[in-house]
Amino acid sequence: MRNLLAVLMASATIAGCGVENTEDEQAESVDEVISPAAGSCSTSTADGGHTAVGHCSGYMDTGTFHVVTTCCLTSCGGAIGGPWVFKAGGTSRAGCGSAYATAVHIVFGPAGG
Repeated sequence: MRNLLAVLMASATIAGCGVENTEDEQAESVDEVISPAAGSCSTSTADGGHTAVGHCSGYMDTGTFHVVTTCCLTSCGGAIGGPWVFKAGGTSRAGCGSAYATAVHIVFGPAGG
């Protein structure tokens, strides 16, 4: 019985040891962990591969993004971008006409575009 009591007391002492976070530190930790993972983005093509599409949703901030692509048919031109939209829930499209959208990617911008 003495051994059991000694183990329980030692466990309680160890569990109480450590660095305590203040509420502010805990809030920062939660924000840092949740915010980046809260949203997601994806890219694709539409219209038979002639339009680049970028879509983001779920972000809590007011940052912006747009889709950027290179249009290619017999040769490739320079990169073109779709309109800036909000990461919280937006879709940006860049059309290549009769050429095909290649190297489709998303570029993030500042709040408000």
